[in-house]
Order: sequence, then C-alpha cells, then structure tokens
Amino acid sequence: MHRLLMIAALTSVVAGCPQAVDTPQDAIRPGGEVTPPTQAPSGSLPPPNVGTSDQMDVPPGMNEVPADQKQRAIGALNADAVAIKAAILDYVAKNGQNGSLSFDDGQGGTVTAQFVRTHDPVRYKEGKGYIGLSDFQASNAAANAFYQLAFWTKKNGNGFEVFEVDLQAFPAQRGGEWVRMELFTVNDTFAKPLQ
Repeated sequence: MHRLLMIAALTSVVAGCPQAVDTPQDAIRPGGEVTPPTQAPSGSLPPPNVGTSDQMDVPPGMNEVPADQKQRAIGALNADAVAIKAAILDYVAKNGQNGSLSFDDGQGGTVTAQFVRTHDPVRYKEGKGYIGLSDFQASNAAANAFYQLAFWTKKNGNGFEVFEVDLQAFPAQRGGEWVRMELFTVNDTFAKPLQ
C-alpha cells in the first residue's frame, strides 16, 4: 500500500506534454510484442508513453516494471481513459481509410498519415472536455517524424465521442534533425490528467 501511495504521489508531480517516441517500433503491443521497424504502425492500445517508469521499483525477479503497472500508475487504465482512446480509434476508422486520416500539415498543405498511438495520460479541460493526443505518421516520413493530433471528446450516453480535432504539433527538420513543432502545449496546467 505504501508503494502504491508513493507511486501516486510521484506521478502527480510529473508535468508536461507526453513526449513522442523515436519510432513506431516503440509501440507496446498486446502480449509485449514490439513492432519491427519494417512493419507499418499498428495503432494498438495501450500506448508506449507511460512517463514514470524510472520512478517505480522493479518487482523482484524481473528486469523492468511491467507495462500494465506503468499504465496504472499514470491513470492509463482508468475506464474513461480507455473509452476515450476507443472513441479516438472509432473516429479514425469512420473518418479515414485503413487507419489513416487527411489533415492540415501545419505548413499550409495537407497530409494523409497513419494512426500510430494515443499518448498517456488522457486529460480533462474544464469547460472544453477530454483531450487525447495521438501520433500519426505519413507513409513516406522519416522514422521519427510524427504529427500529433489533439482529439477533443465528450460524454455521449455510456461512451464518448470526438467533437473536434486540432493539429497540436507537426514534424520539421531543423539542423538535419526532426523536431516537433508545437502549435499549443498540452500539460498539467492546460488540462488535468485523468486518474
């Protein structure tokens, strides 16, 4: 119990926008499999951005903290968060084609990109609704060039529905490296994580 309280206290002070992973191969897949770099992004849940694994104790006899414990520590297994992620996947399925969406690329053009993952934690902004940040990658993009869309959702009966989608960040090359250019910052001040 003391360890769980410690984990909860440590995760409540972690602030900032979830950082995109370097490549789609870092996505956690069911059963702990890792997507090989030659394979297309899977878009499977749960996502890899679990944040506080360096602040958690590794269970005896294991090399690392199990992914489900990391997810639980940041509220990723919250029933609303899971339902919001499902609503985002449903939106992509209904409004795109084969897991891809077309949207403004942030530089005056349009891009069609494949869904990769939804970040943890899902957040709530008073007066606006729930927000989930999701990574997308164009088919011809560099391995670490991701677009990040902000999906705004609201309660609809027993589930959630997406009512607005904003481009939150786009990839740009600066000094020979791909960087994420944020149009707005999503952190604990902007919207509170679900717990």
